Amino acid sequence: MRHQARKLIMLYGCPLAGKSTAAEKIRQFLCNKGMDAMVISSAKLRLHGKRHGSTTAFIDENNRRTRAAKDRAYQKMCVKAEKCLAAGVVPILDATFHLYHRRKRVYETAESHGAQPYVVWLVFGNEAELKKHLRRRMLAKKLNALHTWQQYATMAEQTEGLTDYELAKSRAKREKAAVKIIRFDRGSRKITLHNCSSKDAFARQIISAITR
Repeated sequence: MRHQARKLIMLYGCPLAGKSTAAEKIRQFLCNKGMDAMVISSAKLRLHGKRHGSTTAFIDENNRRTRAAKDRAYQKMCVKAEKCLAAGVVPILDATFHLYHRRKRVYETAESHGAQPYVVWLVFGNEAELKKHLRRRMLAKKLNALHTWQQYATMAEQTEGLTDYELAKSRAKREKAAVKIIRFDRGSRKITLHNCSSKDAFARQIISAITR
């Protein structure tokens, strides 16, 4: 990767949308193409391999301790991403990134290292399937920060949508856009690109990975 322009990939979307699965698919795909890539998970940085209770307070951004703990985990992600970029490794940031100030920090990290940020926006709105997936994940005792449907509902309610800057809706903004966005609806299997051409070779690799 040292001979190519630097890239940074950030997953974005509500819990249970398939971000961790997509992140690993992307990592494997890029590695098979001869690139160095690494998944950096906010859950692993925050939970330190330990499970926690099912209280809403643990994920509620209105809880000051929770918000501070999450901010620290996201800050650690950016530090690890900087080390990856310096080493020529593609960092794949696996988290909800549901608050803009955390996404902004990633964009600033990418810019400071001359890297192109790609946002992989995962969407999945089938409530019945989401609840089934949550139950399966709990039965499998997988490490995650989400235990109950109430926690999911709280995070979904607090999610800040992508801004006009990120989506670059107008032509003038699009010309200056720094963020390339790949939106994947898992239900319809539809791909939508924002600020990103279908001719973008790296975007095509990401799409090939997540739609497999």
